[in-house]
Amino acid sequence: MTTKGVWSGALVLGLVLAWSGAASAQTGFCGDVDTCKVATDRPAAVLIYPKIEVDPDAGVDTVVQLTTVSEAPVSVRCSYLNANGHCSNDDSICFADIQCSGFARCEQSWSETDFRITLTRLQPLSWNASQGLTVLPCDFFTGGGVGCLQRNDGRIPPVPEDTFIGELKCIEVDDSDAPLDFNDLIGEATTVRSDGFALDASKYNAIGVQAIPGANDHDNRLCLGGVIETDKCPNAAEYAGCPQTLLMDHFFDGASVGSAGPITSALTLVPCSEDLLNATPAPAITVQFLIFNEFEQRTSTSFRLRCFGHRNLSDIDTVVGSPGDDASSIFSVNTQGTIAGQTRITGVGSSGSANGLVGFLEEFYPCDNGPGGFCTAAVNLHEQGRRALSDVIQVP
Repeated sequence: MTTKGVWSGALVLGLVLAWSGAASAQTGFCGDVDTCKVATDRPAAVLIYPKIEVDPDAGVDTVVQLTTVSEAPVSVRCSYLNANGHCSNDDSICFADIQCSGFARCEQSWSETDFRITLTRLQPLSWNASQGLTVLPCDFFTGGGVGCLQRNDGRIPPVPEDTFIGELKCIEVDDSDAPLDFNDLIGEATTVRSDGFALDASKYNAIGVQAIPGANDHDNRLCLGGVIETDKCPNAAEYAGCPQTLLMDHFFDGASVGSAGPITSALTLVPCSEDLLNATPAPAITVQFLIFNEFEQRTSTSFRLRCFGHRNLSDIDTVVGSPGDDASSIFSVNTQGTIAGQTRITGVGSSGSANGLVGFLEEFYPCDNGPGGFCTAAVNLHEQGRRALSDVIQVP
């Protein structure tokens, strides 16, 4: 068992629960477009969990935590966004062309699974993504939960495929499913890996998008940020805007620090704009990477992102799933010559959208007592700047 992972997970959980119990006093500190934020340390109206992963064969599952800091019941509408790829010849699940037989391609798909739940006052809730929750702790229909003064409503389904990678979005709504401008939600996700003998866990904070009080018209089009009025967002921002640039401090792949190494990392990115109403991916975004090593030498690359991006750093500018050319990547310590650096990540696309991005980084360290011989750590990204246009989330 990875003792470090277990103890750190227990400590973080304890701090989260202690913080969530005291956070109700902080729900009003988002006052206007200048003070409302997209952040990982504030209660928000929209939560984005960039990566939910389930893989029974590899012993991988994700524990999702959702907590309300409100003194009143809170209704939440959530959507699992399935980003599994499928081989063009047999529809088997894949994540790169190299995993498909013959000349078949791994075609990325995009579908959603919606659910709606009601949380009681100050309630923390958690579930395994592979299983969901058929009965909530204070379920209204079954009468579960002795001593519940308020009742939960709804159920949480498992992810739609046994092996799954994708995103989870949760939005605070009223009884009619209209979005609200209250900031009552915080969330975390813990990726758990086990081979039956060893256990490893890495946790990241869900990315919270705060609503601007009084700016929400409560329709099914959520306008994130922006100071320019458009046809989709005639009143500009209803919610805080996604950042202009993401800042990622990281080790270069293959670096060793003391006795730890070689270290590798994987980046997950998702677009801020999504059409959940029509289950249609947003237009493709060109993701630009500007990399600085410790000598302040600069290199750059880019790739195209549609609805979900999860890649090892060395796969960003080389063949995905083929480790033979990783050493020549500009994210490799062999190329950069220093063990660490900073990467600036910016989304560029059509002129009619903000093309905002959010995400997080995972680091993989060789260790004797971790599943498969490695241990993991999750790292939230820093943010910089704001965009002039709005990102739009279209909800059912």
